[in-house]
Amino acid sequence: MGATASPRAQAVVGLAVGVALALGLAGLKASRESAAESARHDTRAAVVALGGATAVAERAGESGDVLRSGIAALAERMPDLKSVRIVRIEGFALDASTAPADVGGRAAPRRLEPTEKALLDQAQRIRAAVENNRQGSGPRKEVVETERLPGGVVAAAGPLERDGAVVGMVRIEGSALAPAPRSSWGPAAFAGLLGLLAFAAIAWIAGPRRFVLAVAGVAVIAVALVGYGRRTVADEAAGRLRTEQAVAGGRVKNPAP
Repeated sequence: MGATASPRAQAVVGLAVGVALALGLAGLKASRESAAESARHDTRAAVVALGGATAVAERAGESGDVLRSGIAALAERMPDLKSVRIVRIEGFALDASTAPADVGGRAAPRRLEPTEKALLDQAQRIRAAVENNRQGSGPRKEVVETERLPGGVVAAAGPLERDGAVVGMVRIEGSALAPAPRSSWGPAAFAGLLGLLAFAAIAWIAGPRRFVLAVAGVAVIAVALVGYGRRTVADEAAGRLRTEQAVAGGRVKNPAP
């Protein structure tokens, strides 16, 4: 009796380890893909918000009062927009800003402070990229820069043009989209448990026939992976829909050109 029980027990234990390892690797891969997808979604939403701010700034033209009122109105329409800054290269000026730090004596319009040199450097870098692309003097360069900042903030910056010339930069900082709910391991664990129980029953009936045990083991692992894969695909589809709704919301809130 013991001679026939040992192979069965070994097969069940081996299958349990195999199912756990397969699901674990699949879960790790899905987690990394989800993080990368979230980063792409956040970048896309930031670029959409940047487009709205740039449109406001370009319509305002040389009027500083119109520019500042338009940027303030945009910030009210887009609550996830933490700040908008309009930097003018000539004169090293901050023409408009909704950043919490730019109030009181630091309110726009004003000259950029030495500690804000990074803003001027970024504006000049973006202007150089636009000119490079127009002249075709080298490989094309990105004219919109994006970055993730601490605290769940995504920043995007692009050129501000007037009469065909880059005169400055528009930079926005917005909240990253809330992370999508993580897939529950409950259904996968339940499917794996059912598979193990079914395999145990097959092993009891099949006895020490290793070929039958091997085929049954492969089938159980395949079913568990398919079940988890379907759940992951459904979660990813829900995440894409959620992002499309968030980005569409940003477009709706942007003032019409």
